[in-house]
Amino acid sequence: MMTFIVFLNWTEQGRQAFKDRQMHYRTAKSLVEKLGGRILRA
Repeated sequence: MMTFIVFLNWTEQGRQAFKDRQMHYRTAKSLVEKLGGRILRA
């Protein structure tokens, strides 16, 4: 199974929008599962 590691650099705007992370996580998780993958850690 392939594993991908993603490193992110936050912008100031990204830090301010971080409070919406729960919704974004659910959306991303749903998309990944739809494509046949899975998120191991968040």
